[in-house]
Amino acid sequence: MGIKHKRVATRPQTPDADAIQSQDWNDVHEVDGVLGSLLPLAPQPDAVPYIKSDLSGGLTALSALGRVLIAMMAESDVVTRLGALNKSGDAMAGPLAMGGNKVTGLGTPTAPGDAVTKAYADALITALSGALVFKGAWDASAGTFPSATGRKVGWFYKVSVAGTVNGKSFSVGDDLFAIVDDASASTYADNWLKIEGTLTLAEIEAAVGFTFGTAAALNAGASVGNLVQVSTGGKLPALDGSLLTNIAASAAWSAITGKPAFGGAALLNVGTASGTVAAGDDARFSAGGESVGAISLHAGNAAPSGKIKANGALLSRVTYAPLWTYAQSSGNLAASDAAWTSGSLFGQFSPGDGSTTFRIPYVNGYFFRAWDDSRGVDIGRGIGTSQADDLKAHTHTQNALADWSFLDVGSAVQVAQSGTANTGSTGGGETRPKNIAFLACIKY
Repeated sequence: MGIKHKRVATRPQTPDADAIQSQDWNDVHEVDGVLGSLLPLAPQPDAVPYIKSDLSGGLTALSALGRVLIAMMAESDVVTRLGALNKSGDAMAGPLAMGGNKVTGLGTPTAPGDAVTKAYADALITALSGALVFKGAWDASAGTFPSATGRKVGWFYKVSVAGTVNGKSFSVGDDLFAIVDDASASTYADNWLKIEGTLTLAEIEAAVGFTFGTAAALNAGASVGNLVQVSTGGKLPALDGSLLTNIAASAAWSAITGKPAFGGAALLNVGTASGTVAAGDDARFSAGGESVGAISLHAGNAAPSGKIKANGALLSRVTYAPLWTYAQSSGNLAASDAAWTSGSLFGQFSPGDGSTTFRIPYVNGYFFRAWDDSRGVDIGRGIGTSQADDLKAHTHTQNALADWSFLDVGSAVQVAQSGTANTGSTGGGETRPKNIAFLACIKY
């Protein structure tokens, strides 16, 4: 079938030899090529022409349903039915298989999901050199460090399998950072940095410089080998190589095994009971072997630590509470401060003002004498009382004056006479032995 031209308007003759001239109108012209192959098929009803692989024309019958569907479908519907992509606006779902592995004609991306050229990606990586870039998991058991081409400072990997490389151990969860570009695949120092994900017991021991032992030994439990071993009842049984067993809240010393042989159980305690290692009188026991209230002499003009001069001073009952407690129970407390100052009770304590103060003994210048305490040597003395100096009564032997007699001439009577003589005064202001003066102090 040819193509026939229909004349619809007068047109002058043209000098173009290849153009259709006026005399050619209404002539039939032959068409070749692909279009020529389809022209003979066009008049066929209920059929769709198509081009075969040999470029000849073909014809496929079209059913009534097909004609209806074609009439109803828009261009976009046809594209969808064919599974094709529209040249603009459509998004590809799923992977796109490209045998040549190339995408060409890409420009600068304008959105995060845009494809880019390799040159663009390489330039971006170069610009980010030194920044942290996660490069994925790394198997440390392989024996080498990551060896990806183009390693940059800041690239890091997460250890997925534990291992040791170049003498450096790595645990699952550790991070490995490149600290230089093109870091060595075999050398750790000056190339890589390990950041611990978890600390192992061995790493802790290496850091502190000694070994804790097995993991079980780090716990307190009933098993032998634990760092702190307790019995099933929760009691501490071990002090050293010898086991301490059955220790309860009120256990006696005798229940402890492997203890040193100090002596009887009572001798291991400090208390007021007779027989203890250090027997104290309530709160008055103190270090150094002296108890509160003890009076002692010192070769100095100042009281040593823990003592004050025994000079009869008024003291605070609060500041010197242990000494005031002792004074009240000593049996050597005067009835009143007035009685104390009467002059014969200087060796006693006094109640001071009766509420906030008390007075200590005043022994300056006096010799000490042990209290008689019913012995019968110093009869009638109360503890803490003072005495004036005295000299025991005695006599001296002296040659008596010779008797004489004389005659009273006036009366012619002979008179006999006798008498005594004074030996004269000797000595100082008091009776005393040889002595040395020391400072008397009292323990508080």
